[in-house]
Amino acid sequence: MKTRFFLILLCMAAFIHAYADSPILIPDSLTTLNGNLTPQLYVRSSDSRIPATPTPMSAFEGGYVARDVTVTGGGFNFLAPDSKINEPSSQWQMTWYSYDTEAANPPLIQYFNPLSATTDPGKYISVPDGTYNIYYFDQLTTKSHCQLFTYEPVSDADTKLYPPAMYLLTSDSQALTIPEISEGIYQGFVILPPDGFKVSFQTTGYDVPALLFGPESSTRHHFISGQSFRLVYGTNTYAAFGYSATVPQPNYQLRAGDKALVRIDLKSDANTVQLIADQFTSASLTDAGEAGVTQLYTLSGLSLNPDRLKSGRLTPGIYLLRMTDGTVRRHYVR
Repeated sequence: MKTRFFLILLCMAAFIHAYADSPILIPDSLTTLNGNLTPQLYVRSSDSRIPATPTPMSAFEGGYVARDVTVTGGGFNFLAPDSKINEPSSQWQMTWYSYDTEAANPPLIQYFNPLSATTDPGKYISVPDGTYNIYYFDQLTTKSHCQLFTYEPVSDADTKLYPPAMYLLTSDSQALTIPEISEGIYQGFVILPPDGFKVSFQTTGYDVPALLFGPESSTRHHFISGQSFRLVYGTNTYAAFGYSATVPQPNYQLRAGDKALVRIDLKSDANTVQLIADQFTSASLTDAGEAGVTQLYTLSGLSLNPDRLKSGRLTPGIYLLRMTDGTVRRHYVR
């Protein structure tokens, strides 16, 4: 049983195939419910009352979907099984679910949102009026089942509502906030947590793949200062991040307790995370001396045209500048 459980955790990642153009991704370890336990969607009528009958949801690879759902009363909620890891499915009870009060607000589009059980069927998930495809998922983690949903506007399936902040989550339930500085770009200073932290768009969910970004490679997830890692939503999330003990120079080593700048980019095609030691973040263009720069390099040794420094055509990160007096300086671009 344990072997089968961990195979589920590691192997179930795919795209939603029902609509080929849907941008929504399926993260690891989603479960399939028995036919008599199909979740039910209740969409508010124009007077905001709970309708007498639910909107049908159909199963697909990974979860359940109701398509072309028109919302005119302000929102919806779910009646779904209270799935428990330590009980057979025959004992699961149908339960009302609404939006988790600790989750990012408003509910995110394309990213998964956590649900929480409620005894009040009148409590609903508030979204703007419109027509949506609405998805429900049950995700099995090492500790429990988690109930999740997401949605997308039918008129524009590529719409994405980015999280208002990102977080570094620790195994002891701490959440270090990385604020959004522009749409889909997050940046801020933190005191680095111990090895074993994860990247999330929620303040909780350390063990929930649908709320996490994992490293592109499950064997490459240890930082040195200035290094950028590609993030993959919902995949390799068991591979927590840490700090490399093998660095090109001592100054590039990161340790728990150090102050560092964290930069997360969800806006570009390749989502990335970067940690930069505080000692590298004080350099400015003025400090570098624009006229005194003769050569410009990336940390990996790639030579760039120094004119890119003056024109501002450099992506965020750390660069090495060779000056006219022969010295080498580090330059940080925010």
